[in-house]
Amino acid sequence: MIKTAAICALKGTITRYLKRNLNVSEYQVAGQHKNKKWLNHHWLGFQLSILLVLFLLSGVVAVLKAPLTAVFMPTQTQVPSDKPIPWTHLESELAKHYPRLQIYAVTLPKEPYLAAKATLMQAKSEHQGARKVEVFFDRATATILDEQHQENWLDKASRFHRNVTAQRSLSTWALVSAPLWLAVIIMSVYQYRHRLTRLWRVNNQHVSKTHAWLMAWLLPLSLMIALSASWFFAERILWQHNVAVYPNLPKSDGTVSDVALPLSDLMARVEQVAPDANIRFAGYPSSPTGTFSVLLQSSQPWVYYRAHQLHFNAFTGELIHVVLPDDVEGLAWWADLMRFIHYGETPWLMWMFALSGVVLAMAICFASWRYLSKIKRQAGVAVFLTVISLNGVVFGLAVYGLYQLSEDMPYRGWPVVSPVL
Repeated sequence: MIKTAAICALKGTITRYLKRNLNVSEYQVAGQHKNKKWLNHHWLGFQLSILLVLFLLSGVVAVLKAPLTAVFMPTQTQVPSDKPIPWTHLESELAKHYPRLQIYAVTLPKEPYLAAKATLMQAKSEHQGARKVEVFFDRATATILDEQHQENWLDKASRFHRNVTAQRSLSTWALVSAPLWLAVIIMSVYQYRHRLTRLWRVNNQHVSKTHAWLMAWLLPLSLMIALSASWFFAERILWQHNVAVYPNLPKSDGTVSDVALPLSDLMARVEQVAPDANIRFAGYPSSPTGTFSVLLQSSQPWVYYRAHQLHFNAFTGELIHVVLPDDVEGLAWWADLMRFIHYGETPWLMWMFALSGVVLAMAICFASWRYLSKIKRQAGVAVFLTVISLNGVVFGLAVYGLYQLSEDMPYRGWPVVSPVL
């Protein structure tokens, strides 16, 4: 009792002093602590918003990579055609222009206007360093259209967006940030539920009706992006702790020789096994114990292309294992569904996600500018310029660091078993 009375008396004395000397009311004294708390909250939100804008814009570039490639890199496009790829002629063209290299993989984008890509490699030797080149060719004629020895800026932007999962510390941060964004979206729905319910009232004359409609449109899309991103990062953490989401790839049947079959022979076997299949990827193994893997585009809805696989013995061409979309169950099915959503595998998903990402980035930039304008009014120009300068330096270094991580990893000569061209 004595202690409580002393505290109350001290509080009253401080309040009367502030009223008399500084003309500050009791509510203003209590409000200073509250304002300080909200100031810290806004400051943290401003820092996170800058990172969120970076990831949103890089995600927009990643999801729109195909149409952006058609616009900015016309040499990597082709005239759509239903003709089969002349694999034998392709091998001849590659051997003519890139002798002594080995075919490691072939990628066929799902967009028919994009050229196919062949990844060629040469292991490091005593007299020559390792080489890697990506060759783009027309699917109908096997004509070589373009080549690149390093990733272009679209590839680097995509890698920048997903590179937080490359390092354990960054992926741990991302594992926390993605569910945090998901929680913020859910709390926003609860906080603004009354504003959202006004949208369906007949005589709604609310001044922020446009804002409410925009929020109602963005919330489900943001929820899908945050949910799929949360699982993607969680899967990375599971993998780092030796918890496999996907079953291990099958091994070879033991029949091994010095050199694997040519690409044309193996692709002929693929056409025999699955004549009407839409191939997305085909790759040689990195070791004799692996298989020649072929990933097919499934005709089923909401199924990622990795769910349909064919595995051959690279030395004999014998079919060893088949993975069908119906065989993918449990966590692997959920992981494929999340990838299908997050990567925008359908055109309407791609454009809706891209549009929502741009609108969200603009909204965050507008809110951040209002916050900075408030700092300028209340704290003055000097503090405003200091805040801008410090944030520019810190986030410039952060972006530079992530961009450096987005560079190509050095190729040290993988033991590719494919024939030398």
